Amino acid sequence: MLSILGKRLLLVSGKGGVGKSACVAALARLARARGLRVLAAEVDTRPVLPTFLAAPALAHPVPDGELRPVEDGLATVNLDHTSSVVFWLKEHLPVPRLLKAVVANPIIGHFLRAAPSVTEMAVLNRSWRLVRDMERGELPFDLLLLDLPALGHAHQLLKVPTILAELVKAGPAARRAREVDQLLRDPGRTALTLVSLAEEMPVSETIQLGQRIAREAGVPVQQLLVNQVTPPLLAEGSAAPLLGRIDARMNGRQGSLAELIAAGLLREQRAHRHREQVERLRRSLPGIPLATLPLLLQDDGPAGLVRNLAYRLAEVPT
Repeated sequence: MLSILGKRLLLVSGKGGVGKSACVAALARLARARGLRVLAAEVDTRPVLPTFLAAPALAHPVPDGELRPVEDGLATVNLDHTSSVVFWLKEHLPVPRLLKAVVANPIIGHFLRAAPSVTEMAVLNRSWRLVRDMERGELPFDLLLLDLPALGHAHQLLKVPTILAELVKAGPAARRAREVDQLLRDPGRTALTLVSLAEEMPVSETIQLGQRIAREAGVPVQQLLVNQVTPPLLAEGSAAPLLGRIDARMNGRQGSLAELIAAGLLREQRAHRHREQVERLRRSLPGIPLATLPLLLQDDGPAGLVRNLAYRLAEVPT
């Protein structure tokens, strides 16, 4: 885990519903505990990272695209499409009056939202600028932790710089596409982490799109996280045979003990199924470090869950 936290840009994606954003927040907490200054970013979504990170209440909402401090050395930002496009236009239209006229024009606004790859490239451009400012010492952070969209959309997003670099050969857009592409492909500066559940559909999508992202976007997966894994009841071996013998001696009697035995058998079946899917993921994406996280209760709310996940991540061997 420490190796991926040593990058400048840590990308995180996964199939919808796997707990990706909670894992992003846990990685942010782990990195901060290791002394890194972290900027955790979301891509054009209703912000959830401030809640996961227990950000203090603010008198006035922070506009999309602007940094929201959580604590010393930790902040969040929502890289929404609109503010990212405006940020990109500022680079090419330095005259405020001209920029305002372009942004206010409904026809141009509709074109920018509808044109293929414009909003995606704007988001990646903003991410590139944040990393560049960090490396120049102009932004007080060591790591940009980017919570990408769900895996299918993330695959399309990460391909954009490569496609633009091939289509556009000259000009500022071509130059920036090459710079973003170089950042994404640099394993010394950028890492991609994929989050999955130990279930057939999420594992299948993780395998398929993980391979395609590496092949088509040049962004290799450097870490796998399998979330909400059910551990077996016994550290060594399966408890199913013992529970089965006890259940047989119950002779069909009902009651609390019978319900506990049935629950234990169901848990052992789920643990066995999860173990098979974890091994399938390991075989299909060999050589990539894989860490598992247990299914945890949310007794202390989202922020408590994230702190518990960060504690579990800290226990992963390095």
